[in-house]
Amino acid sequence: MELDSANKALAQIRLEGRAPDLQSLKIGQVLNATVIQTRNAGEVTLRINGVDVQAKTPQPLTAGQQITVRITSLGRTPSLEIVSTGTTGTTTSRALPGVTTPPLIMLATGKPGSGTFAIGQRFLALVTAAQDDGALHLQTTAGRLTGRTSASLTTGQLLELIAVRAGKLPAVAVTHVSDGPEIINPLLRAALPRQQGLPLLMAILTSLRAPCGNPPMSLPSAVQEAIQNLMRNLSGSKDASSAQGLKSAMLNSGMFLESRMFGQSSPATDSGIGSDFKSGLFRLIEALLRGSLSAPGQFTGTPRTAAPHAAPPLRGSVMQAQARAAPAMFSTVDELLGVLLQQADGVLARLQISQLAALPAQDQAQPYLTFELPLRHGNQVDVIQLRITRDATGSQDEAARQWTIHIAFDLEHLGPVHARLTLQNRHISTMFWAEQPRTADLFERHLAELQGKLASAGLTVGAMRCQTGKPPPVPGHRTPELLRNLEA
Repeated sequence: MELDSANKALAQIRLEGRAPDLQSLKIGQVLNATVIQTRNAGEVTLRINGVDVQAKTPQPLTAGQQITVRITSLGRTPSLEIVSTGTTGTTTSRALPGVTTPPLIMLATGKPGSGTFAIGQRFLALVTAAQDDGALHLQTTAGRLTGRTSASLTTGQLLELIAVRAGKLPAVAVTHVSDGPEIINPLLRAALPRQQGLPLLMAILTSLRAPCGNPPMSLPSAVQEAIQNLMRNLSGSKDASSAQGLKSAMLNSGMFLESRMFGQSSPATDSGIGSDFKSGLFRLIEALLRGSLSAPGQFTGTPRTAAPHAAPPLRGSVMQAQARAAPAMFSTVDELLGVLLQQADGVLARLQISQLAALPAQDQAQPYLTFELPLRHGNQVDVIQLRITRDATGSQDEAARQWTIHIAFDLEHLGPVHARLTLQNRHISTMFWAEQPRTADLFERHLAELQGKLASAGLTVGAMRCQTGKPPPVPGHRTPELLRNLEA
């Protein structure tokens, strides 16, 4: 399982004592380790480079588990950061056989001055071409990469990578390698039980941010600051009504955080990264975990608040119109913080599922992006789901390819609404479905206005209509294969 960079508080390992056998290693070095024994209060015994060391970590681990760690400090009390975790027994992703220190891939820098990425950044990559001389072509959610390695890799393998060197000679370490979906499935197994829809988290954060929030509880200053920053950086509904505003909302949705970091020599060089929704979730979770060894869902005495069910946004899943949620009531600060952490972690897991669904399959490289955009509307937040796909068949001419955009939302006084837009050669057709008859009538009355705006944008407008009800099932739709496999 890949661990997110913002869950650093959760992924830390603090060694007990000096561990002199590790002093010859270097900060930043990436190593494979085995969990030998686990005890209460996060105490574990790890075997690293053949040496057994005693340590303590808030990350739940089990005996026999294979993990990859990065040395973050040495000295009197050495510390490590968990890069990725495998399963016990029959591991689905594996370290390269016979390798103690993960091999490196030296990356081509691309355009001069384009920068690279942040050290410690983790991501998945599909090997799209591997040559005998070690040259590689990789496809990631951050784009296409080229590099060279001494490791024996083959086309079609999926790699877990961590950035270990930036600058003019960037390099990543291969922490795990698998054939087919063997890495994605463990990541989904970890994310699916945790994932939560956005409305409840947004309702809680909105109530806490309000001047007369309910409950009027005193939160830690770091948590208050993280909440204020996250909510302040949300796009407004009016902003998202323009092309540039919608583009900004999509860019800051969290789907592209890693790719934006990848294009910078330092995250600080892109001022937009700080306003990214996933980045805000990271900071909120870090603030909630700071000073605590508790993990999401492991707070004793903290009830898990029931949230409206939202099916995971897997490839091929049905679009969902998510209504606002009523803010939950809490009797203590600890209860509030526990549920807030649970919800923030669940929304982060849901975002990770969307990113995994966007990863290109070996035989299907067509774009498939699902966005969930939390948009401020007055003192409330609405969630808009938007999916962009491209037809894999038909003309090889890029301009002649058909693009489809699906939109789903459930706004106050309108109820659930779905829309499907198809665009091909600047020819657009639009279909709306509204579950409430009065909403369908409202949309129908404004279709002519929409048609005029599309035409003024230089588009040829085709069929455009709105009907009452739900959209029909997509032809041939069935439960996503990955979800069926995980449920089996």
